[in-house]
Amino acid sequence: MSQIPLLKKRYPELEIGYSTHERPDNFEAVKVALALGATMFEKHVGLATEKYAVNSYSAIPPQVTNWLQSAAEALAMIGKMDHRYKAPAAEAQALRDLARGAFVKDAVAPGERVNPENLFFAMPNAAGQLVAQDCSKYTQYAAVEGIPANGAVMQANVTASDMRQEILDIVHDVRALIKKSKVQVPGQCELEISHHYGMERFRECGLAAFTVVNRDYCKKLMVVLPGQKLPEQFHKEKNETFHILYGDATVELGGEQTTHKANDIVTIPHGLKHSFWTRNGTVIEEVSSTHVAADSWYTDESITKNPKRKTFVTHWKE
Repeated sequence: MSQIPLLKKRYPELEIGYSTHERPDNFEAVKVALALGATMFEKHVGLATEKYAVNSYSAIPPQVTNWLQSAAEALAMIGKMDHRYKAPAAEAQALRDLARGAFVKDAVAPGERVNPENLFFAMPNAAGQLVAQDCSKYTQYAAVEGIPANGAVMQANVTASDMRQEILDIVHDVRALIKKSKVQVPGQCELEISHHYGMERFRECGLAAFTVVNRDYCKKLMVVLPGQKLPEQFHKEKNETFHILYGDATVELGGEQTTHKANDIVTIPHGLKHSFWTRNGTVIEEVSSTHVAADSWYTDESITKNPKRKTFVTHWKE
């Protein structure tokens, strides 16, 4: 049975079936085969005659009926493989009643953002209160009215800004450019989305990056979508070299602009201000000495002072 998922992975474009030679009174194997992904079946059926008996692996019609009934039960239990079922309303409510409610450690003024660092979660939650499941790195809340220290964060007293769809759109576009470039990215690498002036300006100023290794040496893959620009910055310690793997890139280095295409090399010594942008999209391999987060200095100091300018996505390949 283990050969079914193995063959499905090896030949994803083909239908993988199961030719049954188990005992004809075995009605469980078909359930296992369906659960493992078999999508067509061969079943041997026989009828005894005065001259010939039914062989040991052929089923007679009543056994075929039981076999088909077993397959139908398996399909009902498996359900739709590409569909996420919603929990029944009563179950969802019961789970929510057991969730930890959101509270603030320090008072929040009207209009102020509810920072994740200022939240703690405790049971029980009150009706209409934000709970732990409502709080993620993709959602930002701002208070409509003031919230006192140790006060509950109520849904009616906050406005929400959800970045989830924007992040999904960015991941989709990054994956598409990687596929087009034919550059291989290790699947275990986390996707880093840099939005220097906020998510609303990402398509203008920002980039996506994968840190492949960061030891005494560092290798990154930077994916810059069409029309994006990295704001001017410099590093006090890090020396870096760009290898343009795909697309076009215009690099401004020490006030001088140069235009590059695939296979070009650009070396950037530490201390030298630089920025780069692309017209049609580019993938750049950055090889450098060890990268330290605190060693990125921007000409626009508001970027350097913004600790929330990056979002990380772990499961970006799916």
